[in-house]
Amino acid sequence: MADLAMTLRRAAHDRGVVLFGLIISLVLCLPLLQRLSPPRTGYQAEYALFQTLQDTDERLAAGATIAPGVATPAPEDLQRELTLIERVTASIDDAASPVRITRQMYRLRAEMLRQADHGRDYQDFKHRPLATVLTLRQDVAVLAWLVRTDGRFYGQDEVRLPAGVQLARTLQRFVSSTFVLLLGAMLASYYLFRVKWLGQGDFFNLVPLGKGRQVAWQLLAAVLVTVVVVVGAMGLATLAALLLGGGDWSYPLAYSVDGQHVLLITCGRFVLSYLAFWLALMAVILTMTALVQQFTRHLATGLLAVIALCVMLQKAPAGSWFAFRYFDLAEVIAPAAGAAGRAPGLIGVAVMLGTAALIGAVALLVAQRRQRI
Repeated sequence: MADLAMTLRRAAHDRGVVLFGLIISLVLCLPLLQRLSPPRTGYQAEYALFQTLQDTDERLAAGATIAPGVATPAPEDLQRELTLIERVTASIDDAASPVRITRQMYRLRAEMLRQADHGRDYQDFKHRPLATVLTLRQDVAVLAWLVRTDGRFYGQDEVRLPAGVQLARTLQRFVSSTFVLLLGAMLASYYLFRVKWLGQGDFFNLVPLGKGRQVAWQLLAAVLVTVVVVVGAMGLATLAALLLGGGDWSYPLAYSVDGQHVLLITCGRFVLSYLAFWLALMAVILTMTALVQQFTRHLATGLLAVIALCVMLQKAPAGSWFAFRYFDLAEVIAPAAGAAGRAPGLIGVAVMLGTAALIGAVALLVAQRRQRI
């Protein structure tokens, strides 16, 4: 335990570790700066889309055609859609209650999805897509949930979001799996290679302790440091959002795993799933770095090796039990989004943690055999 305590004390005073924590916190908190802009209704993006769709439908109803290969909808379908568009835009213009606007938007999106399922290609006369079947399914799923629960829809331009919605949207839109993968590889490589980088490896080779034990303490300290950095950054972002707005962790997010089917997951469950995914992914990367550390002394070489391994192993077969296919967030979110998914990301996280333990054991065995760190 004394070895672990000493390693943790060095990490707490390491400016590089603190810098990584600040970078993560900045990425998560940066969208909060939108609150400094003037208040808006939050429906500007949707309103502009409805106006473009209304102009397109009116021209189609007058007999115009978008392109020779694009079918024109039936007149009754165009008239029904125009009526729903007018109701939505009138509700937004009249500053109606958010619940009423949500219900009007649901009826319009449901009608658009019905027409899209029957073959309508939503594009304007400049051949710009107005909607796809997938985006319509996502919108209808979210709006149907909100209609059932008397909730309100938060538009794409909404700047004063509740904390749960703000953090979930930030993670969904701005913090991709690739970003987590690269940042994790850099943090793990920096932390575990810095002993050799600072010239401390030769000193530890003279210490009368098993090298496997030394690597184990370093690896355990790295895991604890990672938990503190990631959880602390997400906690800071959540606290900042809570201070600037309410909570609302039950707002639904639409998530598509395969680009066709839509899964609904609440913001609270999504954040927990993302946190579990992040920590489990870091555990795999840390153990991979500890293994690579046994074969090279150079930080840059180790970093490139870890990144290359992560990228190559991420292409593991879909039926593989190994953790690398779970490097994609969708593979972890999918179990949590289903009706039976009580534990967020339980399957993917368990597989990643098991694989991390296996790789870590191999790293310890190699260190013990080579008698070096």
